[in-house]
Amino acid sequence: MQLLANYRDRQQAIRVFWLLGIYPFFCVTSVINLCVPRAAILVDFVNTIYFSICCLKFMHITQFYFGGRKQMLEYLQTNGIKFPLQSPPACCCCPCLPNVAPSRSNIIKIYLLLLQFVIAPPLVSFIITVVAIDSASLAVATKEMESVFVLVRTISTSLAFYGLILIFRVSRGPLSGQSITAKFGLMKLAILFGHIQILVFNILGAFSVINCDQLWSSASKAAWINAACLAPEMACLFLLARRVYSRDDRPMSEYALIGESGSFPRAGSQASVLFGQ
Repeated sequence: MQLLANYRDRQQAIRVFWLLGIYPFFCVTSVINLCVPRAAILVDFVNTIYFSICCLKFMHITQFYFGGRKQMLEYLQTNGIKFPLQSPPACCCCPCLPNVAPSRSNIIKIYLLLLQFVIAPPLVSFIITVVAIDSASLAVATKEMESVFVLVRTISTSLAFYGLILIFRVSRGPLSGQSITAKFGLMKLAILFGHIQILVFNILGAFSVINCDQLWSSASKAAWINAACLAPEMACLFLLARRVYSRDDRPMSEYALIGESGSFPRAGSQASVLFGQ
């Protein structure tokens, strides 16, 4: 809370609070999963909802640094910056795709890519949670639905990540002074550890690659191992995130007014090298 007291804009402080909360939230839920293994499905459901909301918050933070959605659109159009559709992970194998000019409809479409992440995975996860409550149908239905959930979550995560990358690629130049590369890098690591890692362990558990024993099924053991890895990973990321968000970065217009644009870090700064963008 002392860190957020440095932020002059209340709405921006709330957004940063959500993003900083990713790491302790995942850490705490992972510890709960370690202590209560049967809560794995419910923990995954709660984590999915929280992180999907944070993806929208990150887009709002990016727009704030431009001065708002309207100012962001005007800046991109004035400087001829376009959205590169041939971006990972969804379309990295399609170099024939064009660069799309920024428009209100295109920004709304990118927003919808993030919005579906708030709806689809939590909805499927909720259905699995409800089915898992009925112990009579747990053995029959949950395993089949888990495969469906892995598929839906993979597609939904890829689309949401695609939307974030589109926003980042048009923002990393103009917003280099607001450490947008480091902040996006933290989101990438959160997706890697909080979602892709879980998908990998879910697949290993579904196909019994992780051996079961008398007390643990393959899926339960995979979820427990994932939680054991996730807790220290998120604890380390929180220390890095606190450093990255320690400064109250202001919109571009305010920096221009006080003549601080020349102090912005260049694209080859330490943050850019660290996250490889």
